Parts: sequence; C-alpha cells; structure tokens
Amino acid sequence: MKATDYRNSFDGMRDERRSTRLIILFLAGALLLSMFYIISRDESIAMIPPGLTEKGLISKTTANSAVKEAWGAYIAESLGNVTPENADFVAKNLGSLIDPSVYKKLMEVIGQQSQLIKDEQVTLQFVTNAVFYVPSKDIVVVSGEYTIRGMRQEETRNVRTYEIGLRVRNYNVALTSLDLYEGPWRPGVDRDKVKKEADAKNQRKVAENN
Repeated sequence: MKATDYRNSFDGMRDERRSTRLIILFLAGALLLSMFYIISRDESIAMIPPGLTEKGLISKTTANSAVKEAWGAYIAESLGNVTPENADFVAKNLGSLIDPSVYKKLMEVIGQQSQLIKDEQVTLQFVTNAVFYVPSKDIVVVSGEYTIRGMRQEETRNVRTYEIGLRVRNYNVALTSLDLYEGPWRPGVDRDKVKKEADAKNQRKVAENN
C-alpha cells in the first residue's frame, strides 16, 4: 500500500468519526428538547363525560363546557336525590369534590341538609331537565323538578335551580361555589334573599309532610 493511500484512508476515517460524533450530539440534543416539551406542555385529554354524548376536553387547568356540564349535573343530582339512609354517604362523597378554599363553608351547608333529612325522615328527589354552561359567569346551571316526600308519603313538587362553579386543577374538577333556589334560572337575582325564602319554604314543607 502506498503511503499516500494509507494517509488518505486514515484521514477519511477520522473525518467520518468526527461527523458521526456531531450527528450523535445533534440527535441527543433533539431528544432532550422533545422530552422537555412533553413534560412541560399542558396536554389536553379527550374524554366522554358521564351522562352526555358530546365529547369533552380537559387540560391541566381548564375544561370545555361538556365536561363542566357533566360534573354540574352530577353534583346537582347528588344533592337533590337524598334519603335518610344515604345522607351521610352523599355528604362525604361531595366533600371529596369541594375546593379547599370553600370546603368548610360548603360542607356546613351540605351537613345541615343531611342532618335535617335524617332528623325529619324525608326523601329528596331531583329530576334534571336542563343543563347549560354560562361562560360570562363561569357557572353551570342545572334546573329540574324537585320533590320532597315525607314519612307519610305526602309529596310537594317544585322547580329547583342549582348554579355551580367549578375549577380544574391538575386535571381534577373541584366545586368552588354553589347557589340554589326555587324556580327556573334567574340571572342577576339577589342570591341571599332567594336562599332565605327557599330555606323558609322548605322548612314549612318538611313540617307539613310530617
């Protein structure tokens, strides 16, 4: 073999090794960037909410209207369908969905309802007939027929509406606000006044049924 051929072959190998190292470094960098993107991005997950046929999307910090409506309907139906036997279970189950910022306040309200149902031995039944999301207020409105049944099976029926606020954190949906009143949805009503009137009316109905 000539000396010049040997030198050319050696130089070629060295250049090829250098090129290979550069390619490997480039691929390693691209892989690291891809991993960082996957870890840091806010991924959206497609899901079918229970009770609805519309596809829902939920990300780390938000969800579309289908997801919120499904959760709003579930919470309203849980609150509206209670018996003396399952009152404690319903309260505990809903407690796991409440956002920490309002946990104490809402659990007091739910606890009071559960205790009243057990003390008076009444059964609540709620049948949903309308569910929709209000973007301007970021609430889910759930309306339906609300029935109170006493120990002697006497019944009183009326329309009840729940306004439910929800927040998404780490893909988990949490209850942040809860307003309820009798009648169909009424935007802009005085919530405190309506709630006091509803509470007083419900107490009278409970007394009449027993």
